[in-house]
Amino acid sequence: MKYDTEHLLKPVSPEAFLRTYFERERLLIRRGDAGYYSGLFGIEEMLSFLQKENNAYPNVRMVKEGRETAYSEFSSSVSYKEARVNFNHLINRERVSRLFLEQGHSVIVYQAQTALDPLRRFCDTLEREWRVRVQANLYMTPAGSQGFTLHYDTHDAFILQLEGEKRWRLYDKPIHLPYDGEPMQNPEQHRPTLNCVFDEVLRKGDLLYVPRGHFHDVSATDVHSLHMTVGLLTSPWQALFRRVAEELEKEDFMRNTVPLAVWQQGELPAFKDQLKAAVMAGLDAKLEGLVDEYLGRHANGSASAGINRLARSFAQMERPRVRAVSSGVG
Repeated sequence: MKYDTEHLLKPVSPEAFLRTYFERERLLIRRGDAGYYSGLFGIEEMLSFLQKENNAYPNVRMVKEGRETAYSEFSSSVSYKEARVNFNHLINRERVSRLFLEQGHSVIVYQAQTALDPLRRFCDTLEREWRVRVQANLYMTPAGSQGFTLHYDTHDAFILQLEGEKRWRLYDKPIHLPYDGEPMQNPEQHRPTLNCVFDEVLRKGDLLYVPRGHFHDVSATDVHSLHMTVGLLTSPWQALFRRVAEELEKEDFMRNTVPLAVWQQGELPAFKDQLKAAVMAGLDAKLEGLVDEYLGRHANGSASAGINRLARSFAQMERPRVRAVSSGVG
């Protein structure tokens, strides 16, 4: 099975998605097919991944009700005896299991495509098709628990329900299409006036698209849940405009002094015309080049494919035997 944009959005076509939903409206696809993602990733693959000896914080984290679990609660120091070196923050599988099953902590695998081949191939395919960076995060939440509380993201996201169920509640957008680096809005400040615009339970095989900026909170129902969030790390026009402004700052005319008060007022109209002409000329030249650069950024393959291949290569290297050294809680 080829996992690409068409398969991801089925039965909605990519063209219809871009025309109707992208950056505009949420999209829920009820598939009624629990095996729809079985060839991509599932709970067995997740548990197998967590059994590995070389998983480490911060790629693997835990969280409960909006608060990140201290890494000392679920990690250990490990010693490579032959090399006489120690590595900190390697995941302790017993502690992870105890926190998940007994205390309601969720497990998160960030940038999972760098460690898992099926997700690497999936993200590489999407990057080639979308020509933007794509990342995949995994969230495993115990029954009746919540990982993150009310928040919004600065990237568009596809939610793939891989196992169990997850209740998603979406609220108003405090800011139109927020971008990375922009100051985040405080959810508690907005909570009294927020309207819930979506309240649905995702089941195995379902898909939800969430445009960036929607406040949302998510919780597992009475069964454990595993879902994957595929994030599109797009570049807004604002980022291109900032690049244009940076390039224009280097032009000679930008070094001239703004007309001085009083005795140069008569020159102000001519200065405005000169500045406008110079900016427009520079804008036309710089913007065209930067747009071409952006559109061609992934023409020869995905942006992270090379790094993902390196990660895969390192992950496959045979490691010396390890012995655990007790550290932190446990």
